Amino acid sequence: MAQEAVVRLLRGRGEREEFKRIAQYCFSDPWGWTDRIFPLDRGDEAWGVFRGRTLESGLITRDYLARLFGTWQRLSGVSIVETPPEFRNNRNISALFARVLKHEYESGKIFSALYPFSFEYYARYGYGPLGGPLFASFAPENLALTRPAAGDFRPFSGSRAALDDYYAVLEEWAAGRSFGIRPRRLNAARFRDNLEWTRDRIVFYYEGKRCGGFVRLHKKNNENALADLDIRKIAWRDGRAFRALMYLVQTHRNQIREVTWYMPANVPLAALLHYPRVSLRRSHDWMARPLDVEAICRLKAKQRPPRTEIVFSVEDELLPENTGTYRIKGDEVRKARFDPVRALPLPVFSSLVFGGLSAADAGLAGKAGAALQDDADGFFSADPTLFLSEHF
Repeated sequence: MAQEAVVRLLRGRGEREEFKRIAQYCFSDPWGWTDRIFPLDRGDEAWGVFRGRTLESGLITRDYLARLFGTWQRLSGVSIVETPPEFRNNRNISALFARVLKHEYESGKIFSALYPFSFEYYARYGYGPLGGPLFASFAPENLALTRPAAGDFRPFSGSRAALDDYYAVLEEWAAGRSFGIRPRRLNAARFRDNLEWTRDRIVFYYEGKRCGGFVRLHKKNNENALADLDIRKIAWRDGRAFRALMYLVQTHRNQIREVTWYMPANVPLAALLHYPRVSLRRSHDWMARPLDVEAICRLKAKQRPPRTEIVFSVEDELLPENTGTYRIKGDEVRKARFDPVRALPLPVFSSLVFGGLSAADAGLAGKAGAALQDDADGFFSADPTLFLSEHF
């Protein structure tokens, strides 16, 4: 007789090592990130599906603060969802999500995000595509910027003051992006270790004593005489700092063949270029879902109150507390019984409420039916500031 599957937190070093071995088999890992899964940061948790003592599947949840509708809110970041081939098609991941999403909801997190291997697969758990960012690639000599009249560039020194500036700028920058994640501060030793491991280079831009921003760069060697350059992270406090940092990227001409940048969609890259016909690819890498639909609706209604009443229903099999009909007018949100006539599929609602999809586009694609006929004020509109600023 088959043993019953048990979903629980990992216990002890042996189970963590087995989780790591499964990850090393299930994921591509050319630079050794699976060796650094543990120890987890405070608040993060590793879950597993066990039959007897055998770990068959697992995942990790990250406890983040992320920007949502102008406020910092707790985000459950789902990471490293793994099952080796011999244990697949046993509904282990369904059991994990049923247990873990309930736990995350009860712990006070109101939304969740993940990087899917399959959009169709994670839609069954209520996640909808976020969309938003762009992948850009261009030659550094295509940038049309001049050297800043004031200010200077300084490489990261490793000092506490430099680390303070890094995190202060990054948090301020993330606060201006929907799904921008408040950075977790590493101590100086861990930060330097991370830089050595990634082989990244950080350069700051200062005007006097004030740090205006920084750029984190990674040079990628290839078979060509010129290397490629990846903008791993760039954050700025104002337009002068942004232009200065992009000028620094420009100075890599004759050293770098191509610059790649995973960038927010609302950055006017074309306005910085001599020749704006460059490669831009919209990224749909991330998915998200509400854990507390009513709380999410109240936050959004407070930020963007609709003048006319919007009525829709959602059904949530994993979190039945969310199932119901929602009426939103002004900043008032009322919940009633589920009405199938007004029903929005949960993955579609997830994309709509977070701004990954507009009501107009959902209607055009035949995703909304009668549920969004009342959205005259654009309560469900696309959000150009969507940018999940930390990868997990």
